[in-house]
Amino acid sequence: GRHIGFEEIALSATPEKASYFQFDGKFSELFPIYLSNVIFSILTLGIYFFWAQVRTKKYLYQHSSFLSERFDFHATGNERINGFCKGLALLAIPFVSLIVLALTLESWLVQNGETEENASKLADGLANIIILLTSLVLGPVILVARERYRLSRASWRNVRFRFLGKAGPLM
Repeated sequence: GRHIGFEEIALSATPEKASYFQFDGKFSELFPIYLSNVIFSILTLGIYFFWAQVRTKKYLYQHSSFLSERFDFHATGNERINGFCKGLALLAIPFVSLIVLALTLESWLVQNGETEENASKLADGLANIIILLTSLVLGPVILVARERYRLSRASWRNVRFRFLGKAGPLM
């Protein structure tokens, strides 16, 4: 893709265009979008939420401008719900494995002479430590992936943004 440097932006900004950021959205236009989003989300038991987010962001981006040039948002509800399902599946795998591990450990401890109460406390403690460590690793990865997706769906002057950050420095 094409990359624009700040020099090019500065050269194209005449004094009358140099109002920097502007938002020209109106409550009377945004409120019906919010209202229909709430109604459809309720009627679909929350499934419409992904399309509702896209409609709202699209309105907000398209009514925001920098140097008199509008932003745009290119995501779709289908992309959002597919990403959510993939993320849910990726998170389910370690947590289901953790439950199986905790139950197996508790059973093994009881079979080897530990009281049921102590075995339960030990298994719960180990499970909590694993959840904490998993969250510390997955949290930054999820944050970086979210920003990479969000910026790849935003544009200004028909140039898409991108995020090159890595999760490593956040850990």
